[in-house]
Amino acid sequence: MNDTLRTAYLGRYDPLVIPILLDMLRDEGIYSTTKLPHDQPARGEYAMFSSGADQVLVDASRLDEARRLVDERLPQILAEMSSGLDAEFGPEPEFEPGPEPDGRTP
Repeated sequence: MNDTLRTAYLGRYDPLVIPILLDMLRDEGIYSTTKLPHDQPARGEYAMFSSGADQVLVDASRLDEARRLVDERLPQILAEMSSGLDAEFGPEPEFEPGPEPDGRTP
């Protein structure tokens, strides 16, 4: 019997969302990881274009379930976190646009 885990590409995500996404998937029992460590700086000649740390991989046998969770549950988790921040710190302040670089007001 071959006990090798096969992974499949789930997608690319904002580096701030990745830890939340990985936690959500692991809570559901779905193996997940990033292509490269998401908590270390990228290295290599093309690191500025794509580090690989923003690419999430999951257990290939549960890819459809992971996609469903990303579509349905992840937005709920992010909204709950955002509303929690609003409750604690208040809504984001409205900013008036500042002057243009030449000093004119838009």
